Amino acid sequence: MPLSLGGLFKPSLKKMAANNDVAGLLAAIKNSRTQGELWDASHALLSLERAAARQHLPLLYQALADADADLRQQAARAIAQYGADAAGVPSLIEALGLPGFSLDEYLFDALAALGEQAVQALSQAIEHPNQKIKESAVRVLRRLGPSAQPALPQLIAALSAPEFKRQRWEVVDAIAGCGEPAIAALPQLRQLAQREPEVTGLKQALRAL
Repeated sequence: MPLSLGGLFKPSLKKMAANNDVAGLLAAIKNSRTQGELWDASHALLSLERAAARQHLPLLYQALADADADLRQQAARAIAQYGADAAGVPSLIEALGLPGFSLDEYLFDALAALGEQAVQALSQAIEHPNQKIKESAVRVLRRLGPSAQPALPQLIAALSAPEFKRQRWEVVDAIAGCGEPAIAALPQLRQLAQREPEVTGLKQALRAL
């Protein structure tokens, strides 16, 4: 029976949430016809017990690739709330290439919470052909601080990569956040200071190292 606010929509959502029916809740989000229906379905998806919700992470990862922008956003929101696992890192990174500010924030949160489990994939994503994925990978690595150390070679390479020119300050910040091992980047940082002295945070990074 079709879901609608005029009849069974809210009771059906409560039942699906009680049964941890993630597939049904995702379908309700996708089939929402009003903002009210979307809000109710999204709220129900976020009301599950964490352990039960995490059993359905593959469904949430799959939803990240859906053509429906609302479904992608709410799936990312649920993943950020319940916590991703290492198996979902490739899906999370590919979703970084899709449009949506809120989507990005949820994905950043989910990947950053994984910490070291996501670093290798994020370092590889710096070399991804999709520019948005490249830039997003750097932004997540900035959040990881010293845990981003394994990505230093890729971050150092990004200091001179043309595609990171508008984001150079974030690359510098990610490198500086790696702590003492960031000393390995000193030659490239000094070269950058000669080539692009206007980069925000560059002088501070050089002084700190």
